[in-house]
Amino acid sequence: MVRPMRLASVAFLSSFAATACGGAAPSQDATARGTKGAGDAAAGAGSPAAAPPPAPADAAASGSARGDGGDAQATSGDTAQAGGAPGPSAPPCEVRWDDGPRIRLQPTDQGGSFFLDRDGDGTNDTCATFKRAPGDGTAPAAITYLRLDEGCDRSAERIVRVRPAAGGLARVTVESDDQVQTLAGLPLPVHLAATPYYLLDRTPAAYTVTRTCDVPARVAAKAPPRRSVTFVYDGDPCKGPSPLVRIEDDRDGDGEVDTTLRFEWDDTGRITTVARADRNGAATARVRYDCGR
Repeated sequence: MVRPMRLASVAFLSSFAATACGGAAPSQDATARGTKGAGDAAAGAGSPAAAPPPAPADAAASGSARGDGGDAQATSGDTAQAGGAPGPSAPPCEVRWDDGPRIRLQPTDQGGSFFLDRDGDGTNDTCATFKRAPGDGTAPAAITYLRLDEGCDRSAERIVRVRPAAGGLARVTVESDDQVQTLAGLPLPVHLAATPYYLLDRTPAAYTVTRTCDVPARVAAKAPPRRSVTFVYDGDPCKGPSPLVRIEDDRDGDGEVDTTLRFEWDDTGRITTVARADRNGAATARVRYDCGR
């Protein structure tokens, strides 16, 4: 079985740029860090991301950060949409976690590539290419296909396909050898290189989604364990653009938050940092938009 966290990181990060996600291998969170499997992200991206991974940005992007202590990602742009983040802008080029993982993104008009260095030693451990559906210019395009090459030896260990499902969720199918795993992905209201997904174990039919003015407010499992994911915004989504600043994931339905993702934006509406905390520890990713300059 494919680790949701890893897929999330791929999805979330991919789309993020990023992870979404979610992540690197350690815990199953939702935002993807190039090494934890984000159990929900994925962007990719998502997460899983899920879209092509984003590039962590230089936390000091432009302007001061906003958010309720959360950290959100965004895109700079001058187009505002009710409930969501500001309009689309140039995608990030790198996402770097303070505990090692680094993701570089090379977007194209139809999709792009991303490269994951899990331990920050300068060598790519996973290479991937992705495709996305045509966008309408007002929102990020959705990732439809992701090819993961573990070891960067030009072989495909995993193929990820994303398709729309009922209830506003996406059906994320992961093919690996002779195994096929189906996960649910929730498109996040964030503008990046592609729509990031928060990855969830089980299929889309296992969850219900509650929305507030077209943005997700809560996702809940229909049967035990009753996983519950809550989305917190900076402002009222019904009154105008309200950046996503926090995601709280109660994985086992016991009323305690197991994983928290916080997003921080700069004054131009670009995500600058993503902070992940779970019972195994915490890490922060910086997002860069100026690679090569």
